[in-house]
Amino acid sequence: MIQAKYFLSRNSIESSDIKYIVREYGRTSVYLKNGKLIKTYIPVKSFLDFLPKEEFININKGILLAKSYVIRVKKCEYTTADGHKFEGRHRALKEHLKNEIELSLPGKFPALGNPESIGTRFSILNKLPIAFCVIELVTDKKGSLSDFIFRYCNERMAILENRPLENMAGLSVSELYAIKGKPRFQRYADVAVNGSDDVVHDYIPELDKNLDIYCFQPEKGYCAMALIEE
Repeated sequence: MIQAKYFLSRNSIESSDIKYIVREYGRTSVYLKNGKLIKTYIPVKSFLDFLPKEEFININKGILLAKSYVIRVKKCEYTTADGHKFEGRHRALKEHLKNEIELSLPGKFPALGNPESIGTRFSILNKLPIAFCVIELVTDKKGSLSDFIFRYCNERMAILENRPLENMAGLSVSELYAIKGKPRFQRYADVAVNGSDDVVHDYIPELDKNLDIYCFQPEKGYCAMALIEE
């Protein structure tokens, strides 16, 4: 980490200048957005430990990509703005699907404006091959979790719920699930209020499925989630 910090400082490189860092031919290549390439013997891991984790993704051993420079994720393949393609870890398919969702949005935290605009904001995910939805937190007079409202669902989410897609938006989550006493719903509320990312691994009795649920806050008061069957 110290090596990476010194290297970047000595070469006057900011994290925003980097498009990707790749281990190739026994050396580490640092590719910059201005077209320059700088080689070093410093391991990629040293850069991974130093650079902001919210700005970079480590998709495979020796491959570190700037999130802002990725334009497409398809299964395990990442395409960058200059047309280069990088292969991610094949055993980490769920991780790549999560990245596909986040990097497909017009910014991880798009401004929603109002509940009615959410369908338009997230329409890019309508055909995503995994279930995805955005729910709005509803609180009682004391500010405690009362319910959630579905504000956006893609086609696969409707299939998962076995309901017509047009009937999902505006539906209360409590109409489908027993919320009270279920820890996962409090975790959704925490994401909606505090903005922390979370991954919930749970058996959903109403669906009779084990799901990995990747959650993030697109805007305060909302929890967006991708639901992947184990």
